[in-house]
Amino acid sequence: MSTISPLVMAAREGAREATEAALKEKAKLAKLAKREERMKQKRIGLAVGLLAAGVAVGAAAALVMRRRRRSTWEEYDPSQALDTAMESASNTLDKASNGLEKASDKTAEKMRSAGDKVGGMGRNAAEETRAMANEMTDTPSPSKNGVRRS
Repeated sequence: MSTISPLVMAAREGAREATEAALKEKAKLAKLAKREERMKQKRIGLAVGLLAAGVAVGAAAALVMRRRRRSTWEEYDPSQALDTAMESASNTLDKASNGLEKASDKTAEKMRSAGDKVGGMGRNAAEETRAMANEMTDTPSPSKNGVRRS
């Protein structure tokens, strides 16, 4: 056993050193992973910040361009012409509705007078028919057996 004991001791020592080296390497890798995670978070924050700044600058530039274009095109603004056209159309519609109202009133009046005339003619025709019927019944008409029917 005395010949094996230095080999066992060497094996133990080698295993201990290998374990220590493996633990150091593992700690080093964990530290590197942590560092990389922090860098990723910093990069994401930086990217979000730059994106927000870009959006703000773009919005400001769009506002400036819009104002410049508006001042260039103000002389071509059609709103005044549109307002005039709308007023003209409104007046025309008012005139047309007044004309239609007057025409409908006239038509109603003529229909009433025509109805009255037709009614009067109907009454006259009825009176004439009664008068004729009375005349016919008053004069004796020749019939069989000399009997008059009523």
